[in-house]
Amino acid sequence: QGSKERFHWQSHNVKQSGVDDMVLLSKISEDAIVENLKKRFMDDFIFVSFPGQWDREQLGWALRLCQGMGQTGAAQYENPPHIYALTDNMYRNMLIDGENQCVIISGESGAGKTVAAKYIMGYISKVSGGGEKVQHVKDIILQSNPLLEAFGNAKTVRNNNSSRFGKYFEIQFSRGGEPDGGKISNFLLEKSRVVSQNECERNFHIYYQLIEGASQEQRQNLGIMSPDYYYYLNQTDTYQAGAGSCQPRRVSGAETKGSAGWGPPRSQRRRRQLPTPFSFSSFVLLQRNGFEQFCINFVNEKLQQIFIELTLKAEQEEYVQEGIKWTQIQYFNNKVVCDLIENKLNPPGIMSVLDDVCATMHAKGEGADQTLLQKLQAAVGTHEHFNSWSSGFVIHHYAGKVSYDVNGFCERNRDVLFTDLIELMQSSEFGFIQMLFPEKLDSDKKGRPTTAGSKIKKQANDLVNTLMKCTPHYIRCIKPNETKKPRDWEESRVKHQVEYLGLKENIRVRRAGFAYRRLFHKFLQRYAILTPETWPSWRGDERQGVQHLLRSVNMDPDQYQMGQSKVFVKNPESLFLLEEMRERKFDGFARVIQKAWRRHIAIRKYEQMREEAASILYNFKERRRNSINRNFVGDYLGMEERPELRQFLAKRERIDFADSITKYDRRFKPIKRDFILTPKCFYLVGREKVKKGPEKGQIKEVLKKRVELQ
Repeated sequence: QGSKERFHWQSHNVKQSGVDDMVLLSKISEDAIVENLKKRFMDDFIFVSFPGQWDREQLGWALRLCQGMGQTGAAQYENPPHIYALTDNMYRNMLIDGENQCVIISGESGAGKTVAAKYIMGYISKVSGGGEKVQHVKDIILQSNPLLEAFGNAKTVRNNNSSRFGKYFEIQFSRGGEPDGGKISNFLLEKSRVVSQNECERNFHIYYQLIEGASQEQRQNLGIMSPDYYYYLNQTDTYQAGAGSCQPRRVSGAETKGSAGWGPPRSQRRRRQLPTPFSFSSFVLLQRNGFEQFCINFVNEKLQQIFIELTLKAEQEEYVQEGIKWTQIQYFNNKVVCDLIENKLNPPGIMSVLDDVCATMHAKGEGADQTLLQKLQAAVGTHEHFNSWSSGFVIHHYAGKVSYDVNGFCERNRDVLFTDLIELMQSSEFGFIQMLFPEKLDSDKKGRPTTAGSKIKKQANDLVNTLMKCTPHYIRCIKPNETKKPRDWEESRVKHQVEYLGLKENIRVRRAGFAYRRLFHKFLQRYAILTPETWPSWRGDERQGVQHLLRSVNMDPDQYQMGQSKVFVKNPESLFLLEEMRERKFDGFARVIQKAWRRHIAIRKYEQMREEAASILYNFKERRRNSINRNFVGDYLGMEERPELRQFLAKRERIDFADSITKYDRRFKPIKRDFILTPKCFYLVGREKVKKGPEKGQIKEVLKKRVELQ
């Protein structure tokens, strides 16, 4: 109570649990990773650093520590991991580097992807500034979640609030870092849930919310009954979602205005994007995996491919290309699974075979589906990640084997909403109906009609292309149990997730690799301020400039390597040494600027006061009556007759003006002075009593001030 000491992560009273950065594990194995996760989970340390390829690994404790690192005395990389810190890192990288950022959130159903996304958007809303218009955008960002969850989330056997669609938020920022627009895209809404659900599962939340939240008047006017009255809701005899599900709430106008995009027109935005976050329903082993789950799992394979491409494949390839000493680390590349699903030719993938069957067979039901199974066996039957069984097929996904029942595949893949029906709806006189059909139709286009599979394949590849243009960040959510209870740890389940996520290989690459890499010119641009030779710009070979800069800050040679076009820094600590030195330089320059500005303000204030004083005397200053026509004498002291004053001047120094004046001290006490002006100087002569010597007690002239006119 009343103590001024601040919390610090290294305080002795802070409990340590395992290691928060998995790179620091003494032994890298699946068992060691699982054991560390268990320790932290049991001690309520639910965040762990799984290293990916990011530029600045700024791991903080929470919102207050992310914003107050200077108060804790610890650098950001020294603090335990937290979603807020990852978000803070993305946001600041976007502002500093001017590069788009993205975070990919992955994990099993119920592992915490939706909650992680809420944390990210809440943090962004908190740290970014802005006025009334910006606040409107923030309100939409935060308030869109309950609305999307109402129409897109449902209770499943694994999760009381399972997202039955993929979400992609793109938030656009002004150059000042304020959110000024964005859009929300959704993928693969599980439409079949509307008409049928698996055992112990519910329909989408919105139906139960409508029934529970309706007023008595609404119930009577709309004929709303209890959930067990409706066939679409009573098939599983499950009506309660349990804790964590969406509750009925009043929807504000901000949530429902317009479509999925908001903010000012794009032409008026000068923006940087932070496409964040992207989360998706994960692999679910249902009693009956159908076409929708097949599409969902395909998108998950594509997202895993991004992770592999950027953290394992591309990183190792970059070391080789740049001439960095490197021993290759083996890993499973799931591109072979993606090709199995989406290949067009040689051999055709599952989706291509499915489209062919839908185009050539007009029959519905079992006949088309069995033909599909036969053609798949002929096309990809020998593929190492494919097997067939009597009613379907099995794909060896990166997360494990998943079996699919082909019944209904062809029917659900066909895009039964034909172009003429869409055109009819778009020509409606009701704007609401027009808004429900936003498709852009190409009336001149001939050939095969689009299918659901081809649409999701295009969406997935467009998404991958968008994310690949961003600086990526990752959140891997691990589900510890199926009971939805705290501190319940299922060892085999966690180990399976650790294995298929490739965390061991990822940690090995990160441990042997480099935390930071930058093109020579970008590195020089950022840290040029650290040495006089590189500031404001280095003149000469960029490689030599980087080496000069690193030598100047005394960085150990084993902490960095020079590539062909990039510099590689091994540890985050070394990077933050540079960042701290850079901050100190800017702080010093800021003080110089502040000093100059204060001086400028003081001079302006003085000039203003002088002008005000002059305006007071304007038209009031005139000669005394007895001074009219009086000649200017100059020497009013009679200096020729005053050797006691003349002694302070040089020989033959001309006197332009001399007179007695009155000086006022700080207490406004008047003191007599003699003022003497010559071409070179002016003098102020006063009088003091002699305190020592033979002339003690006598009054003598004393030179108080001599100022050269220059």
